[in-house]
Amino acid sequence: MATLGIYTLPDDLYYERDTHLWMRRAENQITIGLDMLGQSSMGDMAYIGFEADGKTVKRGDVLGSLEAAKMVAPILAPLSGKIILHNAALKQNARLVNASPYEEGWLLKMEPTRWEDEVKNFVSGAARVKEFLEEEIKRYKEQGWID
Repeated sequence: MATLGIYTLPDDLYYERDTHLWMRRAENQITIGLDMLGQSSMGDMAYIGFEADGKTVKRGDVLGSLEAAKMVAPILAPLSGKIILHNAALKQNARLVNASPYEEGWLLKMEPTRWEDEVKNFVSGAARVKEFLEEEIKRYKEQGWID
């Protein structure tokens, strides 16, 4: 686990650099969530909307939207595939993303169609995740997105 200050990134996940989405692979299913640094910079989540389950998307397509205290942002697909399930618990309590970003606060699950091609775009492995966290905390502080 990469930890710096209050921020942690489990090193068994894959991270999309630009969106701070994390991915956990279990066979042919990918669980996707927003990492601790990404959700912290947005503030408390107020609402999360999703595209319909069953929709096929390409990397970069809109999967939904995040509405938080500091900003509203689209959820962009970190990989190509089919949306199979969104986290219905977030309709009742969007702040699960803040309280439990790697467990209860996951966003959605997908069946990837191009995992082997697209996995190279993600940050993974203990050393690379730690380096990514250090670089991003520095950048976020310089931008004024976090204290």
